[in-house]
Amino acid sequence: MAEGFIVSALTNTVGTLVADGVKYLPRLFGDRIGQSDPLPDLEFSKYNDQLVASKSYASAFDKIMVALKDDRVKTIGVWGMGGVGKTTLVTQLGYTAKSLQLFDKVIKVVVSQTPDIGKIQHKIADFLQLKLTKTTQEGKAEELWLQIEKEEKVLIVLDDMWSELNLKDIGVPLAETRKGCKIILTTRHHQVCDSMKTQVTVSLGVLEDDEAWDLFKMVTSLDNASPDINEVAKEIAKECGGLPIAIVTLARALRSTKDLNGWKLACIKLERSRLMEIENVLDHKEKNAYMCLELSYNHLRREATKKCFLMCGLYPEDYLISVEDLVRQAWGLRLYQNADSIQEVRSEVFEAIDNLKGCGLLLEGDEEGYVKVHDVVRDVARWIASKEDGGFLTKSGVESENENSSQKLEIRLLDNYGHKISIECFEGMQKLKVLSSRSANLWNRTIFSLNALKSLTNLRALKLEDFRELKGISAVAKLTKLEILSLLGAEFHESIEELGELKNLRLLDLRHCKFVLGFSPNLIQRLVKVEELYLYPSTIQMSDIRTVILPELNILSRLTSRSISLSLQVPYLDFSEDFVFPSLERYNIAINTDMHTTGAISSRSLNILGGLPFKVISQLLWNVELLGVSNIKNKDVKCLIDTRTSREVPVAAILQNLRVVRIENCVHLQVIFQPNKADNQKQLLSKLKILHLQSLQNLEFIWKMPSQHISLQSLEAVTIYGCDKLKSLFSFSLAQSLVRLGELKISGCHELKQIVEESGGNDKSPICLQNLRYLEISNCWTLEYVFPNFMALPLLEKLLMTSLWKLKQICDPARQREEHGIWLPQLQHLELKNCPEFNDAIHSKSKSANLELPGGSNVMSSPKIIKLDGLSWRQDIWKGPLQVVVTNLRKLEVYKCDDLTYIFSLMLVRNLLQLSTLKIWMCEKLEQIIVNDDDMSASSTQGHGDKDETGKKNGNKMLIFHRLKELYLSDMPNLKSFAPVDYHLIFPSLHSIKIENCSETITSSIVNSTLSRDAKKKLPGGSNVMSSLKTIKLVRLSRLQEIWKGPVQVVVTNLRVLEVYNCNNLTYIFSSMLVRNLLQLSTLKIRRCKKLEQIIVDDGDMSAAESQGYGEKNNKGMLIFPQLEELFLERLPCLTTCSPVGYHLVFPSLDFIMIEDCFQMVTSFTVDSTLSIHAKTKAPPLVEKEIDHTLRVNIAWHRRFYPTTLPPYIEESEEISPVR
Repeated sequence: MAEGFIVSALTNTVGTLVADGVKYLPRLFGDRIGQSDPLPDLEFSKYNDQLVASKSYASAFDKIMVALKDDRVKTIGVWGMGGVGKTTLVTQLGYTAKSLQLFDKVIKVVVSQTPDIGKIQHKIADFLQLKLTKTTQEGKAEELWLQIEKEEKVLIVLDDMWSELNLKDIGVPLAETRKGCKIILTTRHHQVCDSMKTQVTVSLGVLEDDEAWDLFKMVTSLDNASPDINEVAKEIAKECGGLPIAIVTLARALRSTKDLNGWKLACIKLERSRLMEIENVLDHKEKNAYMCLELSYNHLRREATKKCFLMCGLYPEDYLISVEDLVRQAWGLRLYQNADSIQEVRSEVFEAIDNLKGCGLLLEGDEEGYVKVHDVVRDVARWIASKEDGGFLTKSGVESENENSSQKLEIRLLDNYGHKISIECFEGMQKLKVLSSRSANLWNRTIFSLNALKSLTNLRALKLEDFRELKGISAVAKLTKLEILSLLGAEFHESIEELGELKNLRLLDLRHCKFVLGFSPNLIQRLVKVEELYLYPSTIQMSDIRTVILPELNILSRLTSRSISLSLQVPYLDFSEDFVFPSLERYNIAINTDMHTTGAISSRSLNILGGLPFKVISQLLWNVELLGVSNIKNKDVKCLIDTRTSREVPVAAILQNLRVVRIENCVHLQVIFQPNKADNQKQLLSKLKILHLQSLQNLEFIWKMPSQHISLQSLEAVTIYGCDKLKSLFSFSLAQSLVRLGELKISGCHELKQIVEESGGNDKSPICLQNLRYLEISNCWTLEYVFPNFMALPLLEKLLMTSLWKLKQICDPARQREEHGIWLPQLQHLELKNCPEFNDAIHSKSKSANLELPGGSNVMSSPKIIKLDGLSWRQDIWKGPLQVVVTNLRKLEVYKCDDLTYIFSLMLVRNLLQLSTLKIWMCEKLEQIIVNDDDMSASSTQGHGDKDETGKKNGNKMLIFHRLKELYLSDMPNLKSFAPVDYHLIFPSLHSIKIENCSETITSSIVNSTLSRDAKKKLPGGSNVMSSLKTIKLVRLSRLQEIWKGPVQVVVTNLRVLEVYNCNNLTYIFSSMLVRNLLQLSTLKIRRCKKLEQIIVDDGDMSAAESQGYGEKNNKGMLIFPQLEELFLERLPCLTTCSPVGYHLVFPSLDFIMIEDCFQMVTSFTVDSTLSIHAKTKAPPLVEKEIDHTLRVNIAWHRRFYPTTLPPYIEESEEISPVR
């Protein structure tokens, strides 16, 4: 293998380049920065490199740099919450773009909340060295426009935008040619990016915990602080939630704090949301985290939106906040006084939440229907609420009984943490409108008596969650102004009929409730104002549903003038003959099945198991949006929606409202949609968003109707599983309407011939699925082509094709216009598995220019992950100028591609700048990983660019894999070398090497750091070591003679795991010099190496060639393995010693040792009083006379379970215990 693997440390990364660029910002912007935007102060520059090193920052930086190089992209938006580092990012982007000569001029101006057009114009003119002569705003705009159009390449950074800005009013042209300018804007509001129609929008997130801690340490200079202070400082840094401005605010304030008590006091104040009380925090008001975020709050236009934000601040840290709870609280507080219904308020709150998320004040929750608040933002909300007279209690949780509650209080949230509340706890809260209490402790049935609520005469919304054995419901019935009542998870041991007295009740939520005495009759029909009724899921007897709930529901629908929303499960299909569900505004109804719901009745959902009671559900079918049907066994039901359905409801009426359709396990179903006469005035299925079909073994058609009456313009996701007889999914014309399709999954459709049917005649016009991002096809055994014509998939990010035994190409070459191939400009993840007849190539360029797509002419510009499995490719994997294809490749896996003889060309390898994982295994004919360009066939080298001539006159040519962290090679019997023999391989970032069963590959060494002086000088960073290596695993390398070669001491400094199995030509593992550098080794496993004689060989026993570069020979003595925890030596028939005679091995951290079938070994193992293991080998003359045959038995020692299986260690004279 090309002299083994050569290792080196690299520091020439993009992050370092950008970080170093901060020093040169004055050269970029000159003195004009002082006029438009002050230079970052020294401290700000100091920690910029830490931001660049963060994952979010680096990802945003990379995306924007790609966009800056793309001539088609003219506007770029960067958005994120206040203080996250947007200005820092674009400042560094400006410098980098200038230094790389992407632009002749880079101009940066601050827009601010109240933009001054004239001032902005003058700032831009200053940067352009243009003197404006006109006096009017329009005149100045014209002068700027003409000047910018003269410039070849101009980048304008508009920092801190709060609203839409008309660029023409300023005088900024966005030309269609290379001339003109590009715009980068930063904003806290995602809506600004939308209104400015940015072509690329990048969000900037917060730092991760370790990144935040690094930044905090740097600003506070904690390197020399005590461990106790560092521990408290870590907690403080964590409280900042990764928000850079909060980290710097606190770090600046605390860097002069020297004693531990001061740090602890700051931590307590921060935990209690009292940052503003910390000493020195107000010294930098303009850069204070609270002040920064308060700007975002003040910019909110509607008071109701501000109140929604403050309500979110009432919840505990890291709480998943239900948006539905916010809706009900908003109703109780009358935030939207003009709203006539709860649903109307729901729409308003959802809009407010979107606005708050759009400006970074709220975050997406982990579940649908929930949001989160960043810890620092939550503290800001409480701080603002404490200053305003808004009736908000700024503490959630249970307060002490003696606390005087505010008489102005309007909303209170209580959580039970094991405390009881007295009956007087709500006295004096006459203005309280909203009360929410949750019993988190299941053993504590209730946290207060319902009688405590009697004084809350103005209460409009009450939520009591998980109150077991709820008693005294009459107290709730006396709250006559109550409009929203939620009793989730309650257990009623008494009748709840008295709740019928609540004549103003608009919403009753009885989900997850248990009615011990049965559901109270006459309750539902008395709630004449009720709009929303939640009864699912609850423990309601079937007889109560049949005799109480359903009949009263029909009575109520006739009594009230309001439309009713209902959540209900009916656990049977056997309805009375005259029962029909009434017309409902919104509903979640499950018949004979369970259903999943997020809480709010925000749609019209109907799920049915086992049959289709058309008459019973006829009124629901008029407006049903989510339809789920499963396990219909009736042989007569061959079409789901056809003329039979139209006896009660016209088919067209059903198809016009459907948004989600899920059909599963209907064995006899042959067609899904088949109206008798289509409604010509409206296109059917135009609202359908999600289609899920599963286990429909006899399904032949999804839609059986004239295509001109169907439009799938809203369809976003399609999943088809186990539909054996389905031969196609879409007609050609229908496919052209799939403008929003984002996800397509197909599996187990064994007779599928084509996804899109061929168009009639010779039409070869392309199809463009412009929003498809995810395409997965598997186990479709007869599929030969995915698409009939040339396809454009401009946004496809993930393509997975598995077990397609007949698949030849992605597009049918017989119907393509010019070349076979497919447009994939945004592909990030490609997987091809078990497609033996697939002979398409992975293209990077196309001759076709008729389709205007983002990214220029690149067909597949930058995939990050490629996995190839079970392909019969004989040609080059890659075709075309591969620099474009592999530039961003991070992970490549090649498995069972038996006909491949190589993976990369030399020219291509030089573009693998991002490759971090390389796994190749079970490729039977593979001979080389990297092949010389001269060895490639003419067809393979075509398009690879000029052949590599670098270093041909030198003896040391190098290939550097800058970011490769994981290398795995396995089961390739013909693999002869990794690269051409005259190349050294450099892996500066490699963490893991695993090589298995490649017997022809490794002959001399795994890690070879022998380089000439000239070669060392060429290495970036001036070093030839690899200190990142953590894991080495070598299995069945029968020709391997040694693992290390050359001066590799620093290579093993971070080595943690070494496993060597079945390497039958090895005679030793380490040299004694190298062992002294194994500071992190924790696991050592050596098994079944037939010729292995020693674990550690003395440097003096090595040949001159072997020991070259190891430095001076060491004096014999003690060798310590400080971190070794596991030692396995098994089935080593020739192993005689662990170390040479005269060496003393010490293992202070060893937890487990296993020595098995090593019957020639004479090294003795003992254990001392501290449970440190000692190993020594006696001198040869003494071995024969004093040999202890007990040493030749198997050894199993465990620190915890078997601590006495080894004899005690006896300290010899003139020996100092390393442990002591």
